[in-house]
Parts: sequence; structure tokens; C-alpha cells
Amino acid sequence: MLYKFVILQKADNEYYDALNWYALQESNLAAKFAADVEVSINRILQIPESYPKTKRGYRQALRETFPYFIVYFVDRTAGLISIVSIFYTSRNPGKKFRT
Repeated sequence: MLYKFVILQKADNEYYDALNWYALQESNLAAKFAADVEVSINRILQIPESYPKTKRGYRQALRETFPYFIVYFVDRTAGLISIVSIFYTSRNPGKKFRT
């Protein structure tokens, strides 16, 4: 099945916060982070069920290079993947599943 995807506002904000932080650390680090997230989203779109289910049916893909989870929900009926969080692993895990 070919899925569409949407990035919710919370995830979008988290993404840009991380991107800005990495840009301040090292000039090319932000680009590496952006590429890593893009690869992850493409993997999620190809095989969304390959990552484990967690609370309330969410799934999370742990990034290999950066300490982030991409938290998402698959709506098979609508053919839609909603990315709800790009979550820094050192944050309070209770906030991971709040939209």
C-alpha cells in the first residue's frame, strides 16, 4: 500500500528546534540531521509496520545517528501516516505521545 503522510505541528516544531540547535553546533550537522530524518520518513513510508507499536497504537523509529525517535501513527483505512513527534531521547518520555 502506498501511504500519504502528514507531519503534525508538534513534530514540525520539534524538527525545526533540533535543526536550529544542530546548526549552532556545527555548520554541516543540521544538514546531516535533516538527511537522517528524511531517510527515516522514507523507511516509515515503505514499511510502516516494521517499527514496534507502543502506547495507544503509536509506533516509533529510533534514529541511528541522532538521539531521536520519530513517533507516528498508521491509519491503514485512510492510507495515512501521521508523524506526531520527533522526540529527543533525553526528554521526559511521558511527553512523547502527547499531540
